[in-house]
Amino acid sequence: MSAVDDDMEAAVSLCSCPCSTSWIVQIFSCFIGFQHLSQTSTLIEDVTPDLRMRDRELTEIAKSIADLAELFKDLSVLVIDQGTLLDSVEYNIEQTSVQVAEAVKELDIATRYV
Repeated sequence: MSAVDDDMEAAVSLCSCPCSTSWIVQIFSCFIGFQHLSQTSTLIEDVTPDLRMRDRELTEIAKSIADLAELFKDLSVLVIDQGTLLDSVEYNIEQTSVQVAEAVKELDIATRYV
């Protein structure tokens, strides 16, 4: 037996009135149920603000992650653009090197005629 059952039996045995014991048990059960419901309601009211705050914090974290993903996309575009620019600079340097080498050859030929 549980402690509630023991309490209910004790309350019934202490009652000296001629009323039905099942009626007393029903009232006592309703009272216990009401107390449990009241305690549960109070517990829910205590937990609800915490849940709302946690939901708000999780929403903020999700928004921050989305913002961070957007920053990484922007950074990726910048890296690609800079890579293209560096490739262009490298190509121009190679072309300059080739043209300078050709210019040196032409200057060697020109100095023979002077």
